[in-house]
Amino acid sequence: MKKKIILGFAIISLSSCSGWNSYPINVTAVALPDNQLSKYKKCSLKADHGIDSDSILYKEYVSYAKLALKDNGISIVPDSQASCRIFLSYGVSEPKEQISTEYVAADSYQARRAGIRLVSPADSLYKNDYVPVTATKVTYERWLKLDARRKSSSGRGEQLWEVSANSEGEGNNLRTVYPYMLAALDGVIQHDVAPMTVYVSGEDATVKYYQSQLGILQD
Repeated sequence: MKKKIILGFAIISLSSCSGWNSYPINVTAVALPDNQLSKYKKCSLKADHGIDSDSILYKEYVSYAKLALKDNGISIVPDSQASCRIFLSYGVSEPKEQISTEYVAADSYQARRAGIRLVSPADSLYKNDYVPVTATKVTYERWLKLDARRKSSSGRGEQLWEVSANSEGEGNNLRTVYPYMLAALDGVIQHDVAPMTVYVSGEDATVKYYQSQLGILQD
């Protein structure tokens, strides 16, 4: 599996960002200094507030998260053996509509799809003309967060580190995007870095690795 180390705040391209299976992922990561995290390498993994820990999808997402954490130096152990707790949360927003208008060639596929047809040469609309086409696009925000806390007998505990990935797109199936978001977090877990955008392709080795680990829910 391909590994990467992210330094600074530049836009990182894991692979070619062209093609249908490429996602821009917005990544944020905060953490205590490394010397304060060395004794927090054995953690338990728990569902955060609002996450159904008995659902089949949660069990699948946990299995992914365990792989990502292991690849970043963290072992998931029973809570009785853990020095920290990692809370997993994820979700998909309500649909958001975006209405846009663009000018396209009168003889283009977009124009024909919008019901615009070329008229006779005696009229004013010719193939070299541009016509306005209005389209409505529905998008969703997909997000994933891992929040690590010092183990505490009361309350949530002091935060050790947190990473999150957000992606906006036309699909609302989190299972499709989840491996891409975990791939975007690879290398920033337990690190404090500036917010960045990571372009993740379906050809990325880390994405393929996570996809290969799908269990009974594989499409």
